[in-house]
Amino acid sequence: VTASMAQSYIESKRLNPDKEPLMAVHSSRWEREEPEMFMDELTQGTLVHARSVLPHDTRRRSAECYIGSKWSCMVGFLCNDDVKFVDELHQKNVFQNKDGSYCNCWRNKVVDDILVPKLEELMGQSK
Repeated sequence: VTASMAQSYIESKRLNPDKEPLMAVHSSRWEREEPEMFMDELTQGTLVHARSVLPHDTRRRSAECYIGSKWSCMVGFLCNDDVKFVDELHQKNVFQNKDGSYCNCWRNKVVDDILVPKLEELMGQSK
């Protein structure tokens, strides 16, 4: 995580000593008052990209997550790297891998190829 992506808990406390960050991420008060989240980099981690799906939103995945479905699929099915993303078609459930399997999400190559190796290298140095 770079400084341009997130401000650490320690840096936030240094810059705003009188302001206590809200740590309850799923509260409507947090969403309304604190759209940015600060973390304690010594005791907390963060995902560069994460999508929350509530359990009840996955119940109908077999009825909603298929090629040509008129419903929005709430579960991510990974597309192979050769499947081209087209924004205009994204909500129409038309993407499929070469084997015919339905897909609706793409891997973030920057995360996989650049950020994860850097993180693994830094974690190896901390041992």
